[in-house]
Amino acid sequence: EKCENGMSKSKYACISAKALAMRARKIDDEDFHQLIKAKDLKDVFLYLRDNTYYGEFLKSLNIEDLHRTEFEAHLNDLKVQETEKLMHYLSGEDKNYFKIFLIRLEVEAVRILIRGIARNDDLETLRELIIYSHQYTTVPFEKLFRARDWEEFKRSLMDTDYYRILEIYKDIKVDQDLVMVEKTLDRYYHDLVKNRLFKLDEKANRN
Repeated sequence: EKCENGMSKSKYACISAKALAMRARKIDDEDFHQLIKAKDLKDVFLYLRDNTYYGEFLKSLNIEDLHRTEFEAHLNDLKVQETEKLMHYLSGEDKNYFKIFLIRLEVEAVRILIRGIARNDDLETLRELIIYSHQYTTVPFEKLFRARDWEEFKRSLMDTDYYRILEIYKDIKVDQDLVMVEKTLDRYYHDLVKNRLFKLDEKANRN
């Protein structure tokens, strides 16, 4: 039976096989032992680039100008690609729950941009750190990159859940305000996880 569009009778077995195949390409125990020996971030990067499946996704990074956040962003981009591939075979509540993995990265992307607004950064300069699913996001990231202040940033989110949870915050220049905003984002994500788990349970009880 083929794994196509979630229509196969054995779609869950198929998805498991796909996930196991992806996992098999990742690092093994020997790789972990070698990584533990790494003296610094550069050593970790070189080992992953030259000896593992991740090499294809890391080769564009400049070893002479390597930053942890950029390194992590490239690995997170791989997570997005793999999650999207698996979601291709899902539908309904199963697919909605899988989106949680993408929303986690989306929340982190929004958080990074909010910190940028708080520092008066040009948000365009943070573009390389912003990883999200272009296929499934409802967040207008291109608009957010152009936002010049907190009010414009919030207005850009008007048609998303984020506007509802951020609109009450008038300013984020004070550290205490920024902490509250970040806690609100975390609570939004965790509530979403609980809600989607509940819906999965309801579906299982109906079957």
